[in-house]
Amino acid sequence: MTRGGRVVLAVMWCCLVAFCGGTDNGLEPRVLPPPGSLSDLFGSVLIDAAGNQVGVETIESIPLFGIYFGAGWCPNCADFTQQLSDFYDELELARKPFEVVFVSFDNTAGDMA
Repeated sequence: MTRGGRVVLAVMWCCLVAFCGGTDNGLEPRVLPPPGSLSDLFGSVLIDAAGNQVGVETIESIPLFGIYFGAGWCPNCADFTQQLSDFYDELELARKPFEVVFVSFDNTAGDMA
């Protein structure tokens, strides 16, 4: 998705297909048309790390954000999550706005947390 020529969406698909899922997992990559807005993807409400509801418009206002698909049961995701966390902290210290929407493949909310 672009706004005024700027990239405003980065998708991080950890390892679920390439590593944990292997190549014979029945998942086929597909190219889909871009959504009109984030609310088309997620609805109007997201849940933040503290468990609070946050309007999706808070993410839409950030110039660069990521959508991270991962799972707690995936060891490669755990490694990537740490790297992503470090990167997030570096950007925060530099006062560069960046947020991540985590799309979990865990079985329960407790596993996701």
